[in-house]
Amino acid sequence: MLTAGAEYRNEKGRNKGNFDDSVNNRALYLNNKLKLFKDSLILNTGLRYDNHETAGSKTTYRVGALYDIKPVDLKIKGSYGTGFRAPSLNDLFYPFYGNLTLKPEETTAWDIGLEKGIMKDRATLSLTYFEQRYKNLIQTDPMTWLAANIARAEVKGIEADAVLKLTSNVNVKAGYTYLDAKDKDTNQRLTRRPQDKFGFGADYLGKDMSLGASYTFVSERYDSSVRRDLTSYHLVNMSGSYKLTKWPSIFGRVENLFDANYEEAGSYKTPGFSIYGGIRIATL
Repeated sequence: MLTAGAEYRNEKGRNKGNFDDSVNNRALYLNNKLKLFKDSLILNTGLRYDNHETAGSKTTYRVGALYDIKPVDLKIKGSYGTGFRAPSLNDLFYPFYGNLTLKPEETTAWDIGLEKGIMKDRATLSLTYFEQRYKNLIQTDPMTWLAANIARAEVKGIEADAVLKLTSNVNVKAGYTYLDAKDKDTNQRLTRRPQDKFGFGADYLGKDMSLGASYTFVSERYDSSVRRDLTSYHLVNMSGSYKLTKWPSIFGRVENLFDANYEEAGSYKTPGFSIYGGIRIATL
């Protein structure tokens, strides 16, 4: 299956008295998926060309493959690719942080993984190893508090996931990520990247009602902008909806159920216990 397209993006930002600027990005992309040997082997390739107003032009690509050993319900998958990210408006212009001399980020990345179905497809286990290498990664310089490029950085880690279908209506899932993220020149940890992250969730989907709950643990992270570790935190969220009649339904969600006090960025507060709700009307 061949897919092609074009993209135009215009970003505008304004900070009264400091900056009022915009940047444009034009892109062309091409992707092809090929299935072989009765869909046991799937090959995927992609190519993208970006022309950014301030960061210049760059061509990136990605290739991947998945092999399904159907008799034992085991999938082997892997990919390799390159990436490109231009500095954002905040990276360039935000007061006391922006840096007009920034270079765009460039990355190379690869991963390899296994996915195994067990218990007659009632459960799925997956394990993935990945590596990403950055050139000119954009981070906060702890000496100046300005956005700056890190010449060489590396992120590598392992992701493990499990999904269990308890009944036709109830699913539970769990996932763990171990991350080793370092500045290759200084051997220091990269900012705001936790070494450990764990999540657990359960969902119920009925004819007229759905319920969900999730738990997330994030370990401490170093934040170069404040030159300290951000403490680890636990977060519990819940959500649900109920279909009143054919068209209207009510929905709601609770975020940060136990009112955890945590930071995602140093010195910036996050919402405490919060409740949201509403009515949704479907006309089709």
